[in-house]
Amino acid sequence: MTRLLLVTLALALSVACGARQPTTDEQAQAIEREVWSPYCPGRLLVDCTTRQARELRSEIENRLERGERPDEVIEWIKRNHGSEALARPEASGFGLAVWLVPAAIFLVGAALVAGFVRRSTKASALERDL
Repeated sequence: MTRLLLVTLALALSVACGARQPTTDEQAQAIEREVWSPYCPGRLLVDCTTRQARELRSEIENRLERGERPDEVIEWIKRNHGSEALARPEASGFGLAVWLVPAAIFLVGAALVAGFVRRSTKASALERDL
């Protein structure tokens, strides 16, 4: 969701600055790069070659052509395919844990390594002094 907010903000900023507005096709491809394909496990929708994936890509483009915003299309995908369809977890609820747990594990590991190095260095210094 955060990424979509940034994409929407970038689109608004580019319009305000007089930049070229992305085409419907470009917007659709941006969405397809952020959604796992429900039909090709482990692949993004943009990379899936099944008939169902083509139909879903077509539906995304149709929704954009009818005037839906990219974040509205993403919400529709989440309602129909679940939040696990998003390639990047949202930065809230369980998705926040997905982002924070690896960072916390890294920080704890770094602290343990730093403590080990400090003790080893201190022990070596004591042995030299004796």
